Amino acid sequence: PNLQRKHWSESIAEEMSKKSSEKYDCNGVSEKKLNREKGAIKGTLSRIETFTSEKTVSKDTNITELQVKLKELEQLQTQLYKISEEYCEIETSEKFETVQQDIEQINERIEETEVGLKILLSSLKVNENTNTVLNDNGKAKIRLPEIPLPEFSGKIAEFANFKNQFTNLISNNDQLKDSQKLYYFRASLKGDAKLLESSSDNFQSLFKALSDRYENQRQLIDSHVLEIINYDKIHSESAKELRALMDCVNKTLEHLRSLNMNRINFLM
Repeated sequence: PNLQRKHWSESIAEEMSKKSSEKYDCNGVSEKKLNREKGAIKGTLSRIETFTSEKTVSKDTNITELQVKLKELEQLQTQLYKISEEYCEIETSEKFETVQQDIEQINERIEETEVGLKILLSSLKVNENTNTVLNDNGKAKIRLPEIPLPEFSGKIAEFANFKNQFTNLISNNDQLKDSQKLYYFRASLKGDAKLLESSSDNFQSLFKALSDRYENQRQLIDSHVLEIINYDKIHSESAKELRALMDCVNKTLEHLRSLNMNRINFLM
């Protein structure tokens, strides 16, 4: 009986050793399979990274192509999560922490590449929407950035520029009604200019009243001259301050010339 019991124990031990060996072999094969899948993910990711680094916002960059690459990244991340879980269920020849660290690094690369593609895609869409729209005939036309409404706060030296801009944008726009022009006109006036009144509360009357008040040539000349007289004192002989003074003088002289004002007339 003792001999029989010893033989039976040896058989059990041998069987357990055999099963343990089979399990190790099985795990070895699984680890190789997971390593191959992880390597394939790295290879695909590297190609997408190269693609992303070479792309810019230009007519050669295709929105659909970017969307396809984003879809591929999503699939890679799903595959990476799957093999990460499978690594947890087997014994690996490397330390488990090393395997997990490698997987985390791959995931970070996927996320960084995804961000880069999404930024590129967003910029491309904004650029496309800004530059082209369809007109009434269904043909593409250029859409320029919106021009802000000019403003006038009552400084007489700024009126000529304001009047020129407002006339081109609003007054000469045949698609606008007088009531709309009046609305834009009132919205453009700030400060003292906003207190303007006229005998008739309509666009033409108010615009004429503003022109009569601020197109006084004598006052306009005085305001330009005062820009030089009241210029802030220069405290140091720096090139920056001297250049600013010269810019002010040249700008004032240019305005005076536009008013047909020469030195003789000015002195008189």
